[in-house]
Amino acid sequence: MKKKYFFTAAIIFYLGLILLSCGSIPAAEPRGAGSTTAKVYFIMPNTGVTVTGTGTITVGTQFLLWENDTFISSIGAREYLALNFEAGTHYFMASGENWYIVQAELAAGKSYYFQLVTLPGFGSPNVLLKFLEPDDPEIEKFINMSKEISPKGKVTAYYVKRAGEKINDARGSSQPIDFIPADKGR
Repeated sequence: MKKKYFFTAAIIFYLGLILLSCGSIPAAEPRGAGSTTAKVYFIMPNTGVTVTGTGTITVGTQFLLWENDTFISSIGAREYLALNFEAGTHYFMASGENWYIVQAELAAGKSYYFQLVTLPGFGSPNVLLKFLEPDDPEIEKFINMSKEISPKGKVTAYYVKRAGEKINDARGSSQPIDFIPADKGR
């Protein structure tokens, strides 16, 4: 009986977090392609989160995507976002209950693919921003099973402040991050 109440409380808490994330700072405007840009794909092909002992549940998971401390978009199950970024160093983040950061060196004319993996969390799902190797056969499968979206959603000033803190921690090496070299694009 206690498990049932805990599960219900966790779902209510998660829905509350979703409502709090709706705010006044809109998603980023799409950037144009050019000879100095790289294309970055953020793909979320799955729909649920696995909770130990209870199997997979679908909770309408939405994660927030960031470039440095700039909000890009929210993204949900079976969606992908393809954006152009200037070549050079970028910090990409995905936030759920946690913040997952990747430092990517982007090369002009190349494409880079990141999968958002849903992991169990205490009150809401955690996220892993997993880099997909250029020759990974799952890329085409994930793209085909997902719907392309334009940047969407809004965040509050609180989340922008937290994103800035996380980026500063990453730059100061106090938070572990993954590094993707420029030659990993395709």
